[in-house]
Amino acid sequence: AADRRPDAAAAAGGESPGQRFVKPKRTVKCKDHHEQGYCDFGSLCAFVHSEGDVGSDVPEKAAMCKKSGCERKDCYYAHSEKERRRPDWKTEDCPYPNCKKAAPQCRFVHHAEDARMQKNLRKLMEAEKVCPQGVSVNFLHSMFMNKMETKYPTYLSSFLDLGKFVWGTHDDPKQTPVDFLGHATLVDPKDDQHGVSLCHAVGADTPEHVGNATLFVSWVWRYKVKELIAALYEYCIRQKLNPATTFVWICFFCNNQRHWMKPGADSDSPDGVTAFGENLRKIERIVFVVDDFIDPIFLKRIWTVFEVFTAMNLHKKHDMVLLEDARSRAEEFDFEGAGDFLAKIDVKKAEATVRADQERILRELEQRGQGGAEGVNNTVRKLLLDELKRLLADIYVAKITRGALR
Repeated sequence: AADRRPDAAAAAGGESPGQRFVKPKRTVKCKDHHEQGYCDFGSLCAFVHSEGDVGSDVPEKAAMCKKSGCERKDCYYAHSEKERRRPDWKTEDCPYPNCKKAAPQCRFVHHAEDARMQKNLRKLMEAEKVCPQGVSVNFLHSMFMNKMETKYPTYLSSFLDLGKFVWGTHDDPKQTPVDFLGHATLVDPKDDQHGVSLCHAVGADTPEHVGNATLFVSWVWRYKVKELIAALYEYCIRQKLNPATTFVWICFFCNNQRHWMKPGADSDSPDGVTAFGENLRKIERIVFVVDDFIDPIFLKRIWTVFEVFTAMNLHKKHDMVLLEDARSRAEEFDFEGAGDFLAKIDVKKAEATVRADQERILRELEQRGQGGAEGVNNTVRKLLLDELKRLLADIYVAKITRGALR
């Protein structure tokens, strides 16, 4: 990388505390601009791009501080690349008529569409500081499923398969994510890297399909894509909720999976446990999507057990939603079967994909639950039993209504 400290900036960077800064001037040609035909810093570059730049002030925080260990809070210079100023992503028109970078990778605007989507993305990021953003059930049920079934039907077997397709895998760093919904080319303002959540990609393109999350969905990545989305849509219809304005927080769509799916994610992925708690506190209701009563995956995953337990402790409004197979079996379900179902809850046997998550969640559960692990199991059983009673009552009422029972 070229040394990007102009002579004047380097000379002035060693001023003592209390001494007034003398603004450095642009005097040296920008090597990147003149030799490579491209400079990421644009109008904020500390070097000369054109004759009009010669002798002009170097913008504040555009040059690196020369003084080792500088601790001046009012220092004119940057002390790290992160602090160093450069144009915000897609806010300035590209100054290079023959730009050699592909439009999605260029920091500058090549098309009005670039600027529109990045502007919408920044709005989403601001809204997310107040409330987690979710994607509408209507979008998932219509546009998302239509595109998947038309173009990528082979990846609908499970969210695990879809995740590898959309994000790549832990094991193959060379695998290029498919830019589904534009998520791979949009730039995350948080770290200035390509790759945002699918929810953010949807909101950047069509803002009406993303809004403050109203439902937190507790589920498992092994579920079939179509079945989960169909269950959520049917839930909206039964509860008389408008699918277009029911925004669901589903980790697959709403987390930036670039951080979790990258190589080495087991050791340096974001703190999902803390993030989960913060999101659930801000979302009014949680729905538990259960796949089966005989051999439920839902009860074998420590994340879902943790979510049920946390929802109980936070006194969250909650509902149980069944996937298609579980709902058909529920019609033959009885309270003896309910007992067998609840007996399968054992937090010590529940697993997570990331071993560190599993160990940390188990520690937290044992610390929070009265009576250790078994206390956690009993808390989860109590909440799910309440949901099962309500669910079975609804099913029997429906059967009576259509004349199945006499």
